[in-house]
Amino acid sequence: MSNRIKILITVVLFMVIVFAIDKYMVYIESKKILEESIIIIKKVEKFKNEKGFYPNSLEDIGYKISEGDFFFYQKEINHYIIYYNNGVGESNIYDSSAKKWKYTLVPTVLQIIDCSGCKYMKHV
Repeated sequence: MSNRIKILITVVLFMVIVFAIDKYMVYIESKKILEESIIIIKKVEKFKNEKGFYPNSLEDIGYKISEGDFFFYQKEINHYIIYYNNGVGESNIYDSSAKKWKYTLVPTVLQIIDCSGCKYMKHV
């Protein structure tokens, strides 16, 4: 086997390993964010059960709003939406009226959600 082929195989294998590690790290971070969002949903629902209405912002349930955080919250009249970006051009959306998560591309999210009413949040 020539040196060029060995070098090419080595470079390709290296690229595959780097890509796999990157995807794994994104998966771990996405899983962590999803777990935190489930805690948030439970706190929002607890707030609703105790007070009779949804919180105006996530600060009302103990989250400090700060620019650059992953989560967005939007209160509607009879439901709320929580969503977070999970990569370039990808988002996960939880709609409390459907009680389901939806994976979507950002342009679709921007069509569904008016981000002017969204709030940044961070766990304190």
